[in-house]
Amino acid sequence: MGETGLPGLKGEHGEKGINGDMGTTGQKGAIGDNGQKGAGGEKGEKGSVGGPGFIDCQRKGEFLVKIEDAVENWFLKSFVSGGSVWIGAHDSTRESRFIWVSDNTPVTFTDWSPNQPDNWRNGEDCVHFLSGTYKWNDAGCLHKMGYICEKH
Repeated sequence: MGETGLPGLKGEHGEKGINGDMGTTGQKGAIGDNGQKGAGGEKGEKGSVGGPGFIDCQRKGEFLVKIEDAVENWFLKSFVSGGSVWIGAHDSTRESRFIWVSDNTPVTFTDWSPNQPDNWRNGEDCVHFLSGTYKWNDAGCLHKMGYICEKH
């Protein structure tokens, strides 16, 4: 047998490609101002849900989406791509009592992210699909993000 030859030279790596442009962020949802204090120092009623997403849906004769079961939740998640997206649930009237903005009925189906809702810093009253997992999360209603409207 002959001798083993010397190893060949290692090839060069190609240049790294450039990153694409970042997409735009959707409009935000919001809630109204807190109510006035009642007689005897009792806290007044909190404001109602409002803001560009809510208003844009209403202008079209629609509402922020109401999700009633796991199939509808899965269906909507399959269309969402990118960042977080508002849905129509909120607890701005009474803390920890989530209702749908479309008809003020209680939220019965949920798909919360772990340890949610948490009302972080006592300022999270609106619900959105959390970017990445698209599980539900409560957030301050003034955060800028996309939203889903539906017609009833």
